[in-house]
This record gives sequence, structure tokens and C-alpha cells, in this order.
Amino acid sequence: SITQNLLNVTKKFVFLQLNSQLKNIITNFLDNLLFCFDENKYIKTILQFEKDVYNLLNHSIKCIVETLDNQFKKSEERISKWNINKSNVTRTITTIYGDITFNRTYYESKNKEEKFFYIDKLLGLEQYKRYDPIIRGYVIDKAIKTNANKVASYSLDINTPILSQINNSTENKIPRQTIYRWIKEWELSNPKYDTIEVPNKKLFVMADEKWIHEQVHNEQNEEEKNKRHYIMSKCFVVFTGIKQKGKRKELIGKHIFITDSKTPWLEFINEISTIYDFEQIEEINFLSDAGNWLLAGTNELKLFPKNIVTVNTCEFHVKQKINRSTRDTELRKKLYDLVYNDNKKEFIEKMDQLMEGKNEKRIEKITQYKEYIIKHWKTILNMKNCECKSSMESHISHCLAEQFGSRPKGYSRNTISKYLKLHEYFLNGINIYDLYLKTYNNNNYVYNEKELNFSLFDKLNSNLPSVYNSGQFLQFLK
Repeated sequence: SITQNLLNVTKKFVFLQLNSQLKNIITNFLDNLLFCFDENKYIKTILQFEKDVYNLLNHSIKCIVETLDNQFKKSEERISKWNINKSNVTRTITTIYGDITFNRTYYESKNKEEKFFYIDKLLGLEQYKRYDPIIRGYVIDKAIKTNANKVASYSLDINTPILSQINNSTENKIPRQTIYRWIKEWELSNPKYDTIEVPNKKLFVMADEKWIHEQVHNEQNEEEKNKRHYIMSKCFVVFTGIKQKGKRKELIGKHIFITDSKTPWLEFINEISTIYDFEQIEEINFLSDAGNWLLAGTNELKLFPKNIVTVNTCEFHVKQKINRSTRDTELRKKLYDLVYNDNKKEFIEKMDQLMEGKNEKRIEKITQYKEYIIKHWKTILNMKNCECKSSMESHISHCLAEQFGSRPKGYSRNTISKYLKLHEYFLNGINIYDLYLKTYNNNNYVYNEKELNFSLFDKLNSNLPSVYNSGQFLQFLK
């Protein structure tokens, strides 16, 4: 193990190296503050101080890791178990303090069966990664909240000093393809959501789909090249009630589920059955536009005999069909009233009258609208009596369309599932930055949605050949 004596030697060497640089920072700050008579003295003083501090931090990390590597090289354990394969192998990583370049030693075991960089193992750095995980997590978090194109278009503000931003430096811009690759390489682990209470024993489920442009390459023929390709994403919103919040209404006990799976109901039920206690739920209201895939899975909601599932067809789609049938405001209102007062006979008569004198194409459209309402007449009336109305259209807009449909871009089928799932995590309150830092190199980690602290830094564990005492090492860092 790294002994206290070795730590003391390392500390003395590092402090000796950094002491003069720290004195220069303080001296430069005082000189600028006291002897600079420029009208922009404050700005120049702060910018110079920032530059000096960044250089100190950069040099400190370089000095510490190179010193530790040299101390390990001289240790008895290394000499007895490991040979030196290469010395002074340079590595550069981009950190929150800028680019840090340091030298380290490449070791191999006496039997030549294993090779490793001691410093890379000590720091937990993956091979061939230019950007450290803190930078990658920060960028992925921003990309999920906005999009990779927007993140790539700005300088990386997490490690760009103020002076570089004032000069509009492009040095730290990260290519969007690099951001896409980071997301693609990240092996997601499913977070563990906390259970949500259902106080009134009622559950409301809304669902709808959003078509996302698919990115297709190497089409076989000209017809395929001109054909638009889409990916069907599905969104479920589950809640236990509604409360008034100022002028707006807020869903209570909400959980969002997003997928592009061909078996969305199966995956959806598997997830929400661990969040809501279906054994205690008596009434389940399903609100939708009555699409085929939506109605096909409503029976899946009945997990226990006491679960009573009521299907409700959204008012929005009923009014949409009526509005598209006629422009007459009074007739529209009349048709609404006929539907919601359960006067099917007169409704059919009025719709038939609308078709008189119309061309064939218009008659076909009005017939479709009429048949839709008649087919779902009962579930439309169910919605009238439902205490919570559907807001699925606005949820589709905020949950999917804003992120995946508002800008003309396409997604690959190989990666869209991951993008959708990450966006779902974000909408459910998961801290994407924190999630990445805890799981980028450990996909077996079970993340809890309320776990928003950075406890992973509270203790340091290592499987290095030279195992150090974490308590001693933390004291060294202090």
C-alpha cells in the first residue's frame, strides 16, 4: 500500500512545485489592483486572476499525477511485480480546467500477461477518451435538455474561461457527431422510480403517438430514396388527479413513459406496475384518440379483478372531426350538443345533410368523420362524465414534438430508443448529469430518482495492483 511516508514525500514535492506559482498569482492580483490605473482595471484584474488560477489548477493536477506515478515506479511492490514497458507516455485529456497533458509509465507484469497505466487506473480514465467523464456528462445533459446541434454550436462553457468567451473562441467546441457517439456508447441502466401513492384509488392514463423522421442510408432504388421514413414513438402519461395551481392545472402523481417498441403496452405495464399499487386501485380511466394500437392494449391495464377500466375518447378529436366537417359556427355547436347530449339519430341526419351537393372527395371525408364519432360514441360520452379531461395533445407537444419533431432532422433506429428513454428520464425528474457520472462505466448501478447527491466522490475504491488506503488518500488531497 501507499504508506504515510510516501504520501508525505509526495505532498512535500507537490507543495514545493506549486508554492512559487501560488505566490505569483497573489502578487499579480495585488499589482493589478494597486498599481494599474486603467479605467477597465477591475475587468483586467479579474480576467488575469482567472487565467492564473486555471493555469495553477491545470499544473497542480499534472504535478500530482506525475509525482504519484514516479513514486509508484520506485515502490518495492512495483519492482517486485511489474516491469516498465514504456516511460514518459503522454496523454492529454480535456477537463473542467482545460486541456491537461501529463506523462505516465506503461507497466507490464513479470509474466507479460497483463499491461496497464497506473495513473489511468488510479484516476479511473477509460482508454482513448479525450474528454473526461465530467465534461461528457455535462454535454450529454445539455444535449438531452435541448439537442446536440445546439450544444455543439456553442463554446463549451464548463471549461472555457471568461476571456475565451469574450474573444468568441471556437477552441473548445465539440463536434455534434462526437456528442452523438458519447450518447450511443453510454450503456443505460434502468433507474428505480419511487412508488407513487394513489389516495383516491383512481388512476388516469393518457397515451398517443408521435412520428419521428428516420435517417435512412443506401436506399435500394429511386422510389425508396424519395420515400419518407418515420419511426413511431409512443408516449404514456399516468397521473392520479388534477389540482389547480394559479391559473393553470397540474397533474398529481404523474409519471411519463416513452418508447418506440413494437410491444409498448407490455413494457409500459411492466414499469408502472412497480410505481403504482394496482391492487389498491379500483377505477382506471384511459384517455386517448381511440387509435387501433391504443385500444388494443386497454385490457392490459386490468391487473387485478377489482380494477375497472373505462375507455374515454378525447374531446379534442371529436371537435376536430366536427370542425373539419363544416365552417358554420352555429352548426358546429349544434353538432357538439347532439353528441354530448347522446342524440345519435339527429347527429347522423345533420351529418348526412352536410354531404348534400358536395363532390365525391368531400363526401368521403365527411363520411370518415361521421363514422369515427359514431364508432366511438360510447367512449366519447364516457369522457363527458370523466372528472379529468385529456391533455394528451399538449403533452405530446412538450414531451416529444418539441424535442424530436420541431426541427427538420432524422434519427437512426439504432439510437432513437436511447434518446427517447433519456428524454423520459429527464421528464420524470432524473438528473441526467448525475446519472451519467454514476453509470458511464457501471451499467449495473441501480439509480434512484431521488438520489441527486454526488456521494460517489465520498470514498475512493481501487482494484489497482497497489491498493491504497482511501482515508489516507483523502487526507492527502485535503
